[in-house]
Amino acid sequence: MWVWLVVALLAAVGETLTFDLFLASVSIAAIVVAVLSLVLGIAKFGIAAEILVFAGLSLSGIFYFRPLVKRALGIESGNHAVATVIQPLFTGKRGVVTQPVSADGGQIRLGGGEFWSARLEHGQDVLEGGTAVEIVMVEGITAFVEPVREELPQLTGNSLNSTTREGSM
Repeated sequence: MWVWLVVALLAAVGETLTFDLFLASVSIAAIVVAVLSLVLGIAKFGIAAEILVFAGLSLSGIFYFRPLVKRALGIESGNHAVATVIQPLFTGKRGVVTQPVSADGGQIRLGGGEFWSARLEHGQDVLEGGTAVEIVMVEGITAFVEPVREELPQLTGNSLNSTTREGSM
């Protein structure tokens, strides 16, 4: 019985590192076998019976219950090559191109030293090193950027006159 509890604990720890629910099935199966050996006394049938029950429960958990639970929790991976993670936290931040950025790729620096792979959001040609950019969207670890277009301050009639007067003094 103690062996199954150790297996359950190790599988549970492994599951916390993978988050794919393979080892969760193994952990649950080990707990069930430990309880069965204690309550029903399946240990009297030998270790082979325990291993057979463990294998059956583990496999049914992996191939039957795991897909149901993943679907219910919304963590289905399917056959997607790359899962898209959109990170709105970085949207609007500005950076500087460190390696030429095109629609195919490049690199930018945010702040003092955070480097990101980057692509142009729209089909512009190429942004050369030193160009100021703004992050439009982040998918996974790639920032989609566009060049910063600085707007000139709007001069009103009063501010224009005061500027002219100050310059003539």
